[in-house]
Amino acid sequence: ITLKMITNVLVLTVRSWIWVWIFFGDTRCDKIDQAEVKRFRIVLKQTPMKRDANRMYGNAYVNRIKAMVGQVYRFAFEQEVFLYERVSPAEKAKYGNVNLVIRFGIKNPIKGLPKLVECPEEPMIISKEEFRLLYSELPSDHRYIALIAAHTGLRKRNIVELNWDQVNLEKGYLNIGLHKGSRGLPQRNPLIIHLHQDLVEIFSLLEYQPGELVFPRGFNYRTWRGACSRAGVEGLKLKDLRT
Repeated sequence: ITLKMITNVLVLTVRSWIWVWIFFGDTRCDKIDQAEVKRFRIVLKQTPMKRDANRMYGNAYVNRIKAMVGQVYRFAFEQEVFLYERVSPAEKAKYGNVNLVIRFGIKNPIKGLPKLVECPEEPMIISKEEFRLLYSELPSDHRYIALIAAHTGLRKRNIVELNWDQVNLEKGYLNIGLHKGSRGLPQRNPLIIHLHQDLVEIFSLLEYQPGELVFPRGFNYRTWRGACSRAGVEGLKLKDLRT
């Protein structure tokens, strides 16, 4: 059984999983060990980024792809994929799943393999003129998302998940509540964001739908990258506007 055979069963994002398919796709799962995963990390770190050929993939991205390999093995263990073609029902009942996995030498190759040190990326700083140019290239909903990020410092997740019930235009504040932080963990204290008058006017231009999302279309990365490219600020991330 190969990794590609297993990943075909999962719901995948092709852009991220393509590296796993290229490097491990036709390799038998019992032949992939920690040495192979380490070699995979080295190769990936030396690969130019698709959107910027002058930059290499960072440790955070490599760690994420490595975790995907572990996800495939965990899925295979839970679904007993490794047992179907090798083990008879009698052996399965006799030894149990864990013993059979050990017996056939199949184990998760990322178990015990530490993460690469993730250094925070330096934010990209743009001028007011560059921001105005970017603003002109963005569609209306993305313009508002960019302005909210720049004025409030909110993360993209908090903006796209913002509900109209959290917006108080009369008193001019956003009640983010017990939101999730950068690691996806809930914060201890609720977050109240006081709005500048310009933002109050922006929210008043949007269609008010009680109980609904403020930005139902969400945030489209392709739209953002295209606007950044046309504005001459290619590589800018939404979180860079928070600085």
